[in-house]
Amino acid sequence: MSFQPIHDKRIIVINSERKVVIRKIFPVGLKRVWDAFTKKDDMLKWHSPVGMTNPHAEVDLRVGGNYAIQMEYNESGEVVTVRGEYKEIKEFQKLVYTWKWDGSEMNTLVTVEFRKVTDDKTEIILTHRGFDERPTEVDLKNNWTKESHKSGWTTAFQKLAQILQK
Repeated sequence: MSFQPIHDKRIIVINSERKVVIRKIFPVGLKRVWDAFTKKDDMLKWHSPVGMTNPHAEVDLRVGGNYAIQMEYNESGEVVTVRGEYKEIKEFQKLVYTWKWDGSEMNTLVTVEFRKVTDDKTEIILTHRGFDERPTEVDLKNNWTKESHKSGWTTAFQKLAQILQK
């Protein structure tokens, strides 16, 4: 496992063979960060990499419930959708859900841990695992690789930080 430096020194990205781990402390309380990960209206504002927007999202926040997030490329207007199922929900502590792009065979798992640092600081530890060592042609064409997800989560967290400051 190696640490990959990025320009925002407040975000730590751990890169391994088949997973990406991102840690970040947000300057808001635990409930506000939890809502950003679980409320549709908040997810529409940040849950895509820089260079994309979210025209639509669905959230059925319960174990066995499903979610779907559409992401639209700003330049081309192309829309892609990721969807999955909630596997574990511990309010204000942990979310575990599957992550699968429409058209991809790769089904990965996202775990988000929420840790109260102080009343107005919350640490997020996001672990995205299960990436194929040899992505398919479809995954490569659509840039659905471990490296692209590392970059995507990092820039999405930058967008999240911006909306949490408002």
